[in-house]
Amino acid sequence: MNIDQKMMENITALSGIAVQIFEKDHSGKGPASNTDPLYEDDELLNLLVNGCEKQKIPFLYRDPDDIFFSAINCGGKVCLIGPVCFRPLRPEEIHHFYYQHGCRGGEEKPIPLVSLSSYLAALSLAAFLLTDEIWEGTQILEANPIPNDSTFETGSEDIEQEYPDNINEKNEHHTWQEEHQFLRFIRDGKTEEALRSVMTMDRRMGRMASNDLSQWRKIAAIDITLSGRAAIESGLPPSAVYTLSEDYLCREELCRTPAALMKLRNAFVQEITEKVKIRGSRKAVSSYSERCCEYIRVHIREKIRIADIASSLDISPSHLSHLFSDEMKMSVQSYIQKQKMENAQEQLVYTDKSLSEIAYYLGYPSQSYFTTAFRKACGMTPREYRDKNRPRE
Repeated sequence: MNIDQKMMENITALSGIAVQIFEKDHSGKGPASNTDPLYEDDELLNLLVNGCEKQKIPFLYRDPDDIFFSAINCGGKVCLIGPVCFRPLRPEEIHHFYYQHGCRGGEEKPIPLVSLSSYLAALSLAAFLLTDEIWEGTQILEANPIPNDSTFETGSEDIEQEYPDNINEKNEHHTWQEEHQFLRFIRDGKTEEALRSVMTMDRRMGRMASNDLSQWRKIAAIDITLSGRAAIESGLPPSAVYTLSEDYLCREELCRTPAALMKLRNAFVQEITEKVKIRGSRKAVSSYSERCCEYIRVHIREKIRIADIASSLDISPSHLSHLFSDEMKMSVQSYIQKQKMENAQEQLVYTDKSLSEIAYYLGYPSQSYFTTAFRKACGMTPREYRDKNRPRE
């Protein structure tokens, strides 16, 4: 370990702010950590490297989630300081930050909450130790065009990692259009869009509980339920969606932090939307039509009624009839008759069963009824079909 790296580690120990030195070409960066966006997100790393190369003074970057990084140009290397925040962050903001930067598999560590003066002091010290240049905090702020909004109003060192009592005074809500768009992404099988949409709504979710854990239990349950309904509307079998939803809702009870609940909710949104996407890739027919055909195949020997099929699929008979006719270009009853005739043709050609036995096997009330139905469908009697198509010995 070189002297520069050791000094940066000392600054980290004193300030609680991560200070790391990277090669500009990312070599020696080490394996992905699942918890550090600088290891997971090459785009973020490149942005910081390019930013500090364009100016002599340390580069300060504000993430869209109101989280800050800075970069110091050290020749072939770059010193990166952060992430930090200057105001308390809500759980959904922290989760969105990690998710956007590719940290989706590890623990979501709290973002260090510091005063602006403390951060600038650490940044100035690191710059001096690495470059022998002395920069005042005011100079760093003047060189980096970041809006001087409420984020910078705090100057006190006595900052507590607590959520302000009035954080939900406005009780903002996401719009109906945003929720409609989220559900449409699920119905369309667009996984990434659905995840981004639901996390955007997280930022303006009305307060439904007195503490964050209870709040997120309710949000997760609502999102899982709504997502499941959207998936059913897209054509997924209701029974399968209910089973999956119930599994996730049971697992929700095991979550002990808002971050864990957000991960669970996101996992459900991802899994259910992927199932919709897979179903959509089968362009020929929907899951309902496929399962209807399978039901007919299994019950070909019985008297098959549309009401019985619909009941087994948890769908109304009228909806099934409309869906099947639209996708298969024939009615359910016509498909049943077609399958019975194809089965009868095979038995006539490849078995020695009598006409009465075949009629009984396929659920016809009599041989004469079977013969009439066969002639109407095939243009000849069953006996004529057998004589014409049976292989010659």
